[in-house]
Amino acid sequence: MEPFDHHSPEYGGDPQAVLRPLRRSCPVTYSPAHGGYWVLTRYADIQRAAEDTETFSSDHDLLEERRGYKGITIPETGSFRRNPVEVDPPEFLQYRRLLNPHFSPSAIRARLPKIERWTAMCLDRVIETGHMDGVRDLANPIPALFTVDFLGLPAEEWFDWTWPQHQLNFAPPGSQESHNAKRQMAVNQERLADRVELRRSEPADDLITELVKAEVAGRRLTDREIVEVCMTIISGGFATTTALTGHALAWLSGHPEAKAWLLEDFEGRIGPATEELLRWSTPAHALGRTVTRDVEIGGASLHEGDRVLLCWASANHDESVFSDPDAVQLDRTPNRHAAFGFGAHRCIGGTFARAEFAVILRQVLARIPDFHVDEAQTKRFPSIGVISGFISLPCTFTPARRQGNNDTDDLLAVDWDSSAYHNVG
Repeated sequence: MEPFDHHSPEYGGDPQAVLRPLRRSCPVTYSPAHGGYWVLTRYADIQRAAEDTETFSSDHDLLEERRGYKGITIPETGSFRRNPVEVDPPEFLQYRRLLNPHFSPSAIRARLPKIERWTAMCLDRVIETGHMDGVRDLANPIPALFTVDFLGLPAEEWFDWTWPQHQLNFAPPGSQESHNAKRQMAVNQERLADRVELRRSEPADDLITELVKAEVAGRRLTDREIVEVCMTIISGGFATTTALTGHALAWLSGHPEAKAWLLEDFEGRIGPATEELLRWSTPAHALGRTVTRDVEIGGASLHEGDRVLLCWASANHDESVFSDPDAVQLDRTPNRHAAFGFGAHRCIGGTFARAEFAVILRQVLARIPDFHVDEAQTKRFPSIGVISGFISLPCTFTPARRQGNNDTDDLLAVDWDSSAYHNVG
């Protein structure tokens, strides 16, 4: 067997074919790739490490002010600290308390009408044609529009914010595409810094203004900290929902009986169905940690400074926890999956992702229930550094009528084929 590398084409092509034998015979394995790291593949070990923040650190010490730890991606990426995801307790908890009200169930309920409108708008733009790209026309713009609106950024800029984040997720480390994405993300950080400065003098009803006014441990956040929080929300807000929606459309296309089952009682069945699709697809495949002290886990001895990959996708297919784990069972229960992680750093945006996905799927099933994905023309991420998803997902369906008179061309028209995003895969 070749050494494990979650960025390799082999892993990208069939992750579970790589992970399955590791879970069974070498659950904690060492990889020499990307400077060397350990891979945890069993549910129990991954949960233990994720919940032990004192031994397995998320810290990203970009400025070498503490112990030089390299954050949650392997290899280390980005020129900013993903705040608060790359912050350890107790400091982490202060940021989390600050953000929790903005990610509450009541906060998402207040935004549901906009998600409904954007979804209808996206479908109206393609519904008379009988074909669409499930990612480019639907799964990509809706989470992006939601996230930029949530932050208070201009809606028409959604593509400028989303393409470098998606491209960084799937471009192999060291590639020109990865370099281009990092360069654009650096530009976006500067744009965010300008926005923060503007909100200090011209407050608005948006999250950036709330962060400008907020205090952590009795002090105001610096401009850099606010930019870090916003970039983290962008990276999380775009990727997971887009990937989940792509996987769901692809799977449902081949299972018309599942479409019918959902339509019989959508409101009653979408909850467990969402959890199962999250478990099965695991949009965020894995995140890293740094060992802070010598520890034994899964029969392996790890030492201070070692890098560790917590493979959520492997935990979600662990045969000792989930029966027939490679099969989708939309009514599976119990379903304590790891798609949003474990412990203190469990994804704060899970409620948003679930709500956006439910709105998208409800409208798709109601308006184009016979949609069919052309599997031969789909384009998957060639590398699964963090996110497992689709670049392109061509679909056909019976044409139908538009629901509104939305002028969508200026907002949604994107020249994908000439964009940097197109040239990967």
